[in-house]
Amino acid sequence: MGALLDIEDLRTYFETPRGVVKAVDGVDIALKQGDTLGIVGESGCGKTVLALSILRLILIPPGKIVSGRIFFNGVDLLQLGEEEMRRVRGKDITMVLLSSRRYRVTTLAFRIIFLSSLDGWPM
Repeated sequence: MGALLDIEDLRTYFETPRGVVKAVDGVDIALKQGDTLGIVGESGCGKTVLALSILRLILIPPGKIVSGRIFFNGVDLLQLGEEEMRRVRGKDITMVLLSSRRYRVTTLAFRIIFLSSLDGWPM
């Protein structure tokens, strides 16, 4: 079975007055249906930028996905038009931000929801 989410060499950079910030630099992820991924790290390490890159919500400029591929269910999200991407966001892929005050271990939880695989899930 292929990956539900397959990220290859993802790079998201930001132009600043002091030069280029490589917020996401060469990330590879492969998740199969039913897998769980928790993304944890220090403040400013790129967790949110990674999730926003997957959702294609990076503000251009100053940010830009400079290379890589993001496949979801075999579809390269970087090749979708904005209207097609809107249909994916919230329905198939979502980002849940958690307050670090409430959850000591994790400041960001990113989850992929594959709704069609959830039997009895209220829609």
